[in-house]
Amino acid sequence: MPNDLTKLGPYVEQARLTLTETAERERALVQALSDELKRFDQQTLQGVRTIAAEHEARRAGILGELQSLAETIGTFPRQTENLPLQSAENPRPLAAPQPVTVPEQLDHGYQYTPPGDWRQATKNVNLQDDLEILLNGLNGRGLKN
Repeated sequence: MPNDLTKLGPYVEQARLTLTETAERERALVQALSDELKRFDQQTLQGVRTIAAEHEARRAGILGELQSLAETIGTFPRQTENLPLQSAENPRPLAAPQPVTVPEQLDHGYQYTPPGDWRQATKNVNLQDDLEILLNGLNGRGLKN
């Protein structure tokens, strides 16, 4: 039996060398995979940072536009001396219509405003007077001129 064990020695040594080489190759592959994953993580992180920076730049631009709009709401553009004269293609804005006094014989408690000023028109709505005028017209009384 001692003789049989001595015959196994070279086989054990060969298996140990094969196992060592396989382990070294596996370690090299695992190291290469680890390096590649680190490189991929760095690229992904850089891509995310780039996208975040672009997004923040767009948000800042939009915020600036909104603030500019908020500052100009309710105001008219400033007229400067360098602006060209108004032309048919670029007319000046019209002023808001001014109330006009109606002669007393036509006045029924309304304040006449030229067409276009809907805010004033909504203040002039009086359904009771309109109903009374309509009923008087139907009864044949009509309005006196």
